[in-house]
Amino acid sequence: MVSPEDVHSFMQSGSSALEGRVLGVDFGEKRIGLAVSDSMGLIAQGLETKETNHMDKTINMIVAEADAYQVKKIVVGLPVNMDGTTGEMAQRVNGFVDQLRERVTCTVHTWDERLTSAAAERAMVDMGYKARGNKKKIDRIAATLLLQSYLDHQRHVSD
Repeated sequence: MVSPEDVHSFMQSGSSALEGRVLGVDFGEKRIGLAVSDSMGLIAQGLETKETNHMDKTINMIVAEADAYQVKKIVVGLPVNMDGTTGEMAQRVNGFVDQLRERVTCTVHTWDERLTSAAAERAMVDMGYKARGNKKKIDRIAATLLLQSYLDHQRHVSD
């Protein structure tokens, strides 16, 4: 989590770990969770979860979001198993990322999304919502957690 001290120290240092917005993508075969950072790359905010059923439509939608927010990077969650291996869904994500890279001018990275969906479900329950039947909210929260994890890592790498 970003503290007021982090923001103050970041502003005082003139550091620019991330210049420009970053779009976070929680890729799924039925829905895409999205989040975007602030322009300094400190805080992730969830966007509307999008329904998807066709790869080209999904890519076009993400290209449009990247353009609308003028993002400098896109971070796509990569489903990694607890033992560090990747499976069939990770292969699909990598194929999606390859296609996305051909369509955008910004850089596209994958980021380990291990446990983000479970953490998103816990957050829903903590907020008093039922996780069941709220898949769109879970996907949005998962994308936000994924992006915040990436932003926090980038900020600490540049320190």
